Amino acid sequence: MSKLDFNTNDVPEDEGFAVVPEGVYAAQIIQTEMKDNKAGTGQYLELRVQLLEDPYAGRLIFERLNLDHPNGTAVAIANRTLRDICNACGVTEIEDSDELCGREFNVKVAIEKAKGDWPESNSVKKYSVS
Repeated sequence: MSKLDFNTNDVPEDEGFAVVPEGVYAAQIIQTEMKDNKAGTGQYLELRVQLLEDPYAGRLIFERLNLDHPNGTAVAIANRTLRDICNACGVTEIEDSDELCGREFNVKVAIEKAKGDWPESNSVKKYSVS
C-alpha cells in the first residue's frame, strides 16, 4: 500500500479534447497502420500526426488515406496527400509507411464543423517542410 496525500477537489475536471485552433504547427508522424474500411471494399492508411509545440504538444490528429478503394478519385486524393507528406518529410520513395515516423514537418491545421453525432474536429489541410 502507498500513502497518498490526494484530494479530488485539488484536481480540475477534464475539459475533454477541445479542437486545436487553426494554424501552422510543427508535427511528426508517430504511428502508421493499414486498416480495412467499414464497407470491406478496401483499405486505408491511418497516420497518427502528433503536434510538437506547446501548448498543444502531444495532441494527435488522425489522417486516413484511402490507398486501396473502389473510388478512383479517393485513391488519387490519398496518393497526392501521401506525396505531400513524403515531400514534407524529405523522402521521395518509401517501402514501409513507418519510414515516415519521427520526421519533423509543418502542418496547417483546420477545424472541421460538427456533423451529425460527430463533434467538431481537427484535420490537416497542408503538409510542408519545417
